[in-house]
This record gives sequence, structure tokens and C-alpha cells, in this order.
Amino acid sequence: MDDAADVPPGSPGRPAADIPPAGDTGPNRAAAGLDRWRRELDDAYRGRPRHPILRRLAPEIARYGLKREYFDLVMEGIAMDLAGRRYATIGELAGYFDRVAGAVGLLCLQIFGLHDDPRAREYSRNLSYALQMTNVIRDMGNDARAGRFYVPEEDLSASGYSLESLKAGRADSSFYALGHMEARRAREWFEAARRSLTGDAKLRRRLAGAEVMRATYEALLARLDRALDLALDPVPVRLSLLEKVMTGLAAYAEARWQVGT
Repeated sequence: MDDAADVPPGSPGRPAADIPPAGDTGPNRAAAGLDRWRRELDDAYRGRPRHPILRRLAPEIARYGLKREYFDLVMEGIAMDLAGRRYATIGELAGYFDRVAGAVGLLCLQIFGLHDDPRAREYSRNLSYALQMTNVIRDMGNDARAGRFYVPEEDLSASGYSLESLKAGRADSSFYALGHMEARRAREWFEAARRSLTGDAKLRRRLAGAEVMRATYEALLARLDRALDLALDPVPVRLSLLEKVMTGLAAYAEARWQVGT
């Protein structure tokens, strides 16, 4: 859905009636693409999917009873991106996280058969916040250059850093204070997610795949926290394939067979 604006006019899956008017580019075209996805979802939930992606997704919607409201929340989050929304407080940013990541987590819980499990939902919420905050830190430089700002204004004020400094890519002492503040928040959410599974080996096994993602992103966060200036580089920080494999295997083994616990 977040690639809707990148589908060229007249391409397969994009009906001619949905092509934006001539000269309609940039944000307007992206918004038109998002509206098109809403209509495509309407058709899918009526049992008449048209787009190739929705034709593949429709049977899974029926099989798992995937809630339309969660897809709508994701699209609300994308709309917030298109609007260039800024966030005054961490609470406002968490509302954005609930849409772009939390709703995806709830869809996953439906597929896993864990949607109504309170501990699984607590795990999913905290993990989605941690993952998204890690993304915010990693992409601070590129987002600022693109005119997108996800760091809460209250955190900028507390650290003494500014949007102007972020746009300019200045890595001064206030930047490091800001970065470490956000990294600490992400670590707290990762830890809260882990605590949700404490003492429930069965639930942890069923969430082994999510635990692989948690461990991989925690490793990425640790790298960023050690060298925060990397968050200002044009090339996003990544783990090597070997690091991902080793971290993921260890997390999967620990979740599935309680290895290392």
C-alpha cells in the first residue's frame, strides 16, 4: 500500500479510472494511490477483488477473519506520512506507531490464532513500538532530508537539539543526547515485550518468528546506540547477512526450545 504512488498509470492492476489527472504528481498522486487502495480493499471485502495482490490476499482474509479496521489503520498511518505530520509528544508518536506497525502486529496475531490472548497483544504492542522507534533512529538523517520528522518535539526540546540541526546533519552533543534518549525508549519497549512472554513457554514458541525479528532489531539498535552519527548518513545502517543469520538462529532456538534460558 505504501508503494501505491509508484504504480505507473495504465499498468496492470491500476484501472484507467483511477489514474490521477494530468499534472497531478507528488503528494497528490500519492494520496490518489492511497484512495485507490481503499477502493481495492472495499472490493476485496465484498468478495470481488480486482488487484492481483488483493486477489491473493482475499482468501486469507476469509480464512483468518482478518479485520478490515486494521488495514484501515495502516492506511491512516500512511496518510499521516503523506501529510508530513509532526509529533509534539511521545504519546502522539505512539498513536502513529499504533497505525503503521501495531495494526500489522494485530493482523499477525489473527493469523497466529493469538488475537484474543492478552499477553500476546501486550507483546505485539511493545514490540511494534520498539521496532518503529529503532526505524526512527536509523532513518533520522534521510527522513529529515525528505522533510519527514518523527522525533517528538518534546524530546528535541529536552535534548536541546533542533530540526534545523537535524536537517543540516549536525552531530553535536545535543544530537547524541537525543539519540540516546530515543534508544533508551526503544530498549525499554523491547524489554517489555520480552517480559510479556516470561513464564509462558508455549506462547513464546508460537511467537518464535516474532522473536527473531525482536532479536535482530535489538542488535541493530545496539549498533546505532554505539555510533549514533551513523543515523545521519545517507546509507541506512544494516546488519550483515551473517549477523542476521546468527542472531536470528539464536533467538529462534531460544524461543522454540528454551535454549540459553
